[in-house]
Amino acid sequence: MYNQEAKADKGKLQLTLVPRQIIREIAKVRMYGTQKYKDPENWKRVEIERYRDAAFRHFLAYLDDPQSIDEESGLTHLSHLACNIAFLCELQRPKIILSSEGLQIGDVTFKANDECLFKKLAELEEAYVAGHITMDMYLNEYNKMVNIKREKEKQDEKTDNDTLDYITFGPDSSIRKKD
Repeated sequence: MYNQEAKADKGKLQLTLVPRQIIREIAKVRMYGTQKYKDPENWKRVEIERYRDAAFRHFLAYLDDPQSIDEESGLTHLSHLACNIAFLCELQRPKIILSSEGLQIGDVTFKANDECLFKKLAELEEAYVAGHITMDMYLNEYNKMVNIKREKEKQDEKTDNDTLDYITFGPDSSIRKKD
């Protein structure tokens, strides 16, 4: 591995491992979509199910003929499939907003005084960004934390730092009780 004293990047994603052609193919589809819809951000306002359907349609067209071209755009179905999957990956990741009131992930806000919870969420986010856990694992663990928080709020309106003190992340990214 590289010398970490000169540049500390251990555990960070090695984006040079991603085949560059997929980035080019997605860019082609994005350029076509931006020209067609006149807004480079319009894709963020589309329901996720529509991207699933579109990805599936392009995948079936690709399976029928791996060299097939989308009639409307003139681009390959495989390129459209890659772009739809990129949209799905981005849209399915919970949006995280940090404010003076606390941390909002999706539609759930964690109060600023939930220090233990903040730490667990930060560990989860770090593991995901570093590529140590998959998006499915990320969402699964996040949902477990949300459920624990909601159960605690049902029991007691006052949220304290001891709420999640017994939780740790296992090597397989599962949440379990501390030993």
